[in-house]
Amino acid sequence: MKKSKGIITLVIFIMIIFVIIFSWKKYYGFTFEKVVVEEPSIFIQCKRTLREVLEAGCYDYLDNDLVNQKFISKEEQCGKHYICKPYYFDQVMEADQVEAKMKLDGYRPATIMALLSFGEKNPDLQRNFPIFALGSKTTVNGFVRSPYLGFFATSEYRTIGLGPILKFHPRVRFLGVKEVTQEVARRQ
Repeated sequence: MKKSKGIITLVIFIMIIFVIIFSWKKYYGFTFEKVVVEEPSIFIQCKRTLREVLEAGCYDYLDNDLVNQKFISKEEQCGKHYICKPYYFDQVMEADQVEAKMKLDGYRPATIMALLSFGEKNPDLQRNFPIFALGSKTTVNGFVRSPYLGFFATSEYRTIGLGPILKFHPRVRFLGVKEVTQEVARRQ
């Protein structure tokens, strides 16, 4: 009798562990596998301001520091077509390592306008993991930060914020962009 109680307790314990692991993965967005992007091509409109693009994204939470910042972007993207690629490395990475790997593929880090255009076309992708745009940087309270798309709690709330540029957790994605012609963008 004691032996069967021990086995039953062990089975229940194992089942609880599996439930916790699967719930944790689901609710905290830890999706480590490759992701297919439904709409990889974007067009950066010149007529829209940062505030207008933020409003078009319909975010549930907006970092107040984001709207009032002046971003240092590596390259102006206004009026151009791009193919976007979320980079995933499955290891802790630093910003310069990410940029070097993008460059090898012919991509470069996305700026805030590219990130927001991407988020507008692919709103549910950020519910799985944060997506950083390392092509735009700003300083807040003495720390260099980049914009990112993210989520709160059970992935129910979409957010846009500023994250520190330090070492990045393996679950983070980085948006890379490659300029293409209008014809190539249409085929994507």
